[in-house]
Amino acid sequence: MIHASRIPTAENPLADRKRWTADDCRKLEAMELLIPGTYELIDGEIVEKVGQNLPHSIANGRTFLALSLVFGKDYTVLPVSIAVNDEDRPEPDVFVTKLPYKDYLGRDSLGSDDMRLVVEVSDTTLWRDRNTKMRMYGAAGIPEYWVLDVTNRKLYIHRTPTATGYTDITEYTETQSVSPLAAPDATLSIADLLP
Repeated sequence: MIHASRIPTAENPLADRKRWTADDCRKLEAMELLIPGTYELIDGEIVEKVGQNLPHSIANGRTFLALSLVFGKDYTVLPVSIAVNDEDRPEPDVFVTKLPYKDYLGRDSLGSDDMRLVVEVSDTTLWRDRNTKMRMYGAAGIPEYWVLDVTNRKLYIHRTPTATGYTDITEYTETQSVSPLAAPDATLSIADLLP
């Protein structure tokens, strides 16, 4: 049976699209139809994670190290999915938590309220990171979101979250330095984050 609300129209061309939830994904994992760590749930869609190339992997490691030196190794985390809402479970490349990671060990997942800073290292996913994920992280209230553009050797810093993204977006080149919002006395060189 087809419901009228699920028939595509000019106003809603994706009406027949299945929007997945975190609970749906857990069930698919239990049936071994999805493998944890191989996908992200973004805007209700299951998105296959692409393997990292060498420049992306190096940038991940350098960013993790730089942020660990600023915030401490107990607050800086490499990829794990975070619960933004019921239809978004992204897996950022690096993020900084409000509490030491040990305080989260008894929980099923980390949420957007646990984040100080989220970083996506981007080469093949630049459009999604600067658009779809930017809106998602902003709507979730994450105070600071970085997109490290490996190909063009830039860093985009997003601050002041809103329901539709961020109102303060600044582009930096590899010759510049930045200070994280949660550590204003620290200075990081963009070049030190890049391969």
